Amino acid sequence: MIADIADEQAQKLADELGNKAVYVRTDVLDDDSVEATLAKADELGTLRYAVIAHGGIGVLEKVVNRDGTPHSRKGFTDTISLYLTGTYNVLRLAAAKIAKLEPKPNGERGAIVMTSSIAGFEGQMGQSAYSAAKAGVIGLTLTGARDLSSVGIRLNSIAPGTMRTPLLELIGEEGSRSSPRTSRSEAPRHTRRVRVPCPASAGELVHQRRGRATRRGAAVPDSLTREL
Repeated sequence: MIADIADEQAQKLADELGNKAVYVRTDVLDDDSVEATLAKADELGTLRYAVIAHGGIGVLEKVVNRDGTPHSRKGFTDTISLYLTGTYNVLRLAAAKIAKLEPKPNGERGAIVMTSSIAGFEGQMGQSAYSAAKAGVIGLTLTGARDLSSVGIRLNSIAPGTMRTPLLELIGEEGSRSSPRTSRSEAPRHTRRVRVPCPASAGELVHQRRGRATRRGAAVPDSLTREL
């Protein structure tokens, strides 16, 4: 299931994927919208796995801009709201639904993957709002995994490096240069496949940069992941 508000693009993707994909318009900041999408997923099958990866706005401002004006408070709060609050909202609602399922033979009920960013580790000039939001997702990963271990749900995150997206195109040359050691011309056109931690792992973050994937953070001990 593809959940988004970009109707044209999302429906086109669903059509390309064929009869195994369905698009449902979803606002991650609206509880009723998210819950309606989860209910639709239940109609199609058992919801055990979710990937939270959304975007849509870009604020390129310094804490104090060149003209002496401060970073807009609205720009900061809107960015935090979408990238961090929206992530947490989908996480909590999806996890609550998955937690009601009967566990599989290995004790696991499901798994959720959140999306952070290299900016959460190495935010550059003009990225204070975005970096703060993505750092929040990083901080949420291990804590959330510990919370969800008692109901048999694994939680991990990925932190992709720079890639060419519609948002990067919208920000333009200056925004592209703000990404660590990667110019606009060097920005990859496609994402690479990244190995998500195995079923025994939780609370880990896969950090991808310039084609190499590394893992950060500690896994939740098996004693916690099996404590149902």
